[in-house]
Amino acid sequence: MINNVHLSRKERTMAGKHKILCVEDEALLLEDLQEELEDAGYEVRTACNGVEAVRQIKLDRPDLILCDMMMPELDGPTLFKAIRRELPSMDAVPFVFLTAKATREDIIAGKKWALTIT
Repeated sequence: MINNVHLSRKERTMAGKHKILCVEDEALLLEDLQEELEDAGYEVRTACNGVEAVRQIKLDRPDLILCDMMMPELDGPTLFKAIRRELPSMDAVPFVFLTAKATREDIIAGKKWALTIT
């Protein structure tokens, strides 16, 4: 079996499906995300919090991370910063945040936060 952790994105694509890591603390939503993405042809790994996500990433490098903002143990923004700081090989992996926050203030705060990390 090929270990995809050290392969380039192109080599991983040739070896199999794109891998998505979904990080979400609400079990039903995580299950739904996994099902929808697998139905669309993606290989999906799941984690119920940021700590578990770090373990998953170290085992098998994803091509994309979908991550909840608010989780116990290690929230999304803290997870993002930890991954970028401690795992430089993950710098090119897109990180997409999911959140239920939708007020105008939440959106502005999210945009301001995004400016501090780029």
